[in-house]
Amino acid sequence: MSKKKIRKPKKRDSVQRKNQVITATDDIILTNSTNGKQRSAAWLIAHEDELTSQDDLQMLASLYDNPNLPYFNRMKADRIFIKLDKLGDLEASKYHGIELYMQDCYQEAIPFLLKALPRKDFETYYYLGLSYYWLEDYQQSLRYFKEGADLGDAACAYNTFIYYYQNRKYKDNALAHKYLNLAYEKGSPESLEYVWQLNFYRPLTKRNEAVALKALKQGLADEEYDAFPELKYTYIVSDLSDRQFFELLSLIEEPDQEAMEYLADCYMFGIGTAPDVHKAIMCYRQLIDDQMSKLMIKYIDEEHPYESLIEAAKSNKACCYYAGRMALKGTYGKADPKLAERLLKKGISKRYFKSQYTLAHLYLYNEEYENIPEAIRLLEEDIGYNLQCYNIDRLKDLYTIYKFGLGVEVNEKKAKEYADLAMPYLYGQDL
Repeated sequence: MSKKKIRKPKKRDSVQRKNQVITATDDIILTNSTNGKQRSAAWLIAHEDELTSQDDLQMLASLYDNPNLPYFNRMKADRIFIKLDKLGDLEASKYHGIELYMQDCYQEAIPFLLKALPRKDFETYYYLGLSYYWLEDYQQSLRYFKEGADLGDAACAYNTFIYYYQNRKYKDNALAHKYLNLAYEKGSPESLEYVWQLNFYRPLTKRNEAVALKALKQGLADEEYDAFPELKYTYIVSDLSDRQFFELLSLIEEPDQEAMEYLADCYMFGIGTAPDVHKAIMCYRQLIDDQMSKLMIKYIDEEHPYESLIEAAKSNKACCYYAGRMALKGTYGKADPKLAERLLKKGISKRYFKSQYTLAHLYLYNEEYENIPEAIRLLEEDIGYNLQCYNIDRLKDLYTIYKFGLGVEVNEKKAKEYADLAMPYLYGQDL
């Protein structure tokens, strides 16, 4: 089992006692909120060797263990924890155990952590799991991670998931699925990497679209997480509506060129949102290498987009696609499939392949013009290497054809192959 997958702490947090109130004055005064007892920092430090009261020792420990105070000294804090442990302070037992863990003294840490278990503190279970893990006692490690997870700790739930998902001895897809979703529900940031994949793309048990969509939404809004390929795949194989697609796409704060192109199309053709030519052109202008949109911008009149592009289509093939798709959808008036067919046929070329894919969509879904064999030919025809063969509309239509047997026999393997093209990489068997 790879030791890189288990979640480990970055550093130990300082002691946080609910009954300690620190007040900044000429001398720092500590107040026990339970019984009102007060001590000054100077008095506690001066009488350290004489202190026997648990209250006083707890106050002193909070002074030494707080990195925001000038008295901060981890070694002195641990010395006080040992005294408190002998007085039966289970919180001190926990913190001394954690301190030993941080010093890589895993075997020595365990007795103190076990002593603190009755408190049912998340950290106790977490550090017990880690201590046994580094001692390669995986059975005990899993035991305490699982107990902490069942109490609701996100980190313990994530590590429990890793055991059931990755460790051959304990591999159990049903339990891995349970604890992955629990970890995500409780806020584990590490779980986001797996949630969409193992609930939707390659579900461990049953597909859970609700959880997958929630994780997808979070991933799209996260600048450090590229979830756009996951959005494309979801749109292709699920019942995600155009409106949902647009709303999710809009969450990306800094879309790449591909995502920006789809956002531009949504505004231009009214896909999932009201058409907005001005916003569409703003997006198209950010596409560095898209010659097709550059030509369209040259001819379009924002006040009369449909009419201006129909006029431009008389002499410009690039405009045939935009005018044809507008006519097909009825974006700026009544849908006109006859005009759409004529414009899209005229616009087909090895440079402007979008016309070809949109014409196929017309033949696939318009009852009057239905021609499924021709739609398949247009979608599958090799028109030379180009990135638009990964066009989401093309892949969605091809997936639908083979998934549901439109004009062909059902072929789920081929359907999945087309859907997988939406992903720039495929998830391996082992993460």
